[in-house]
Amino acid sequence: MQAVRAFVDGVMIKVLTVVLTVIFVEQQPFVYSSTGSMVVRPRTVNTDDGVRAIETLTRGVEISSTYATIARSDLILDRAKKQIGPEIDTSDASVSSEVVTSTSILEVTVTGGNPEVVHALASEITRQTVAYVGELQNVYELQVIDEPQVPTQPVAPNRTLLIGTG
Repeated sequence: MQAVRAFVDGVMIKVLTVVLTVIFVEQQPFVYSSTGSMVVRPRTVNTDDGVRAIETLTRGVEISSTYATIARSDLILDRAKKQIGPEIDTSDASVSSEVVTSTSILEVTVTGGNPEVVHALASEITRQTVAYVGELQNVYELQVIDEPQVPTQPVAPNRTLLIGTG
């Protein structure tokens, strides 16, 4: 009799755990992500200057890292928000920017709860970063290689994994 009672208690605890996990996971909002990429390249047309610029770019990550920092700066974010307008709520959006390892490629990613908002903000941050770097008048420029796209699937939460783990 005690074995049956222990078995029933164990099953009840497991069922309760699964039910509570499902309730918790289902309340989690979806998160969407949109990413654009740019390449850092020499602006010059002079062959000797171009070769030196490429050598400098391949030897160090400082230039690309600087541009990644510019892309996620408050200045660029404020300019982007101004361009897309106050009617679009970007309060839950977050911006990240990084240099792809061992390349001169810069990726800007915006995540948030609305796929259209993250796309609009990622697109505008990409444009504003290219424009700002263009205003610097140095030997490098940014060229967009992949425009941000409207996400069709959320990147989080992975509800199946979370429920299975629970």
